[in-house]
Amino acid sequence: MRSRPARRFGARTLADLRAIPWVFAWTQNRHMLPGWYGVGTGLAEFVRVPGQRGEQLLADMFEQSRLFRLIIDEVEKTFLRTSLDVASEFAALVPDEATRDSILALVEADHHRIVAMVLQISASQRLCDRFCRFRLQFDGRQAAIDRIARQQVQMIRRFRDPSIDQCRRQS
Repeated sequence: MRSRPARRFGARTLADLRAIPWVFAWTQNRHMLPGWYGVGTGLAEFVRVPGQRGEQLLADMFEQSRLFRLIIDEVEKTFLRTSLDVASEFAALVPDEATRDSILALVEADHHRIVAMVLQISASQRLCDRFCRFRLQFDGRQAAIDRIARQQVQMIRRFRDPSIDQCRRQS
C-alpha cells in the first residue's frame, strides 16, 4: 500500500501541496489545527444567538447524540496533545512578525473559545478528565514530547543561522 505523494503531479508551488504535509506540520508543531480549529467559533456562535436555549441544546446533544459526543470527545483529546507554548516557539520561527502575531492571535482566540465550550458542554472541570487512562498515558509522556519539540525548534534555528557554515551543518 502506497500513500499519496505530498505534491500533485506537475506541482511547482506551495499552493500545489496536498493537505498531507500541512497536517503533518500542524501536528509536529503542536498546534494540532486540523483537529479543532474553527469548532470553538462554531459552537460559540451556535450559543450566541439563542443564548441559554442554545447552551441547553448543546448539553442535550452531548448526552443524546453519539455523533456529536464523538466529535466533542475527539476535539477534547486533540487538545491534550495541543500545546500553545510549544506552538508559539515554532511560530517564533516565522520572520514576518506582523503575520506571525496576527495568525497566532486567531489560533489562540479560537483555542480559548473551544476549551471553554468543551468544558461547558461536557460539564468537566479539566480537559480529558473523562478519559482517565488516556490522560495518564499522555501526562507521563508530555515532558518528553515537549522537550523533543523544543529541540526541533532549536535545530531549525541552527539550520537557518547563516553564521553556521554548511560543513558544520552537515556534521
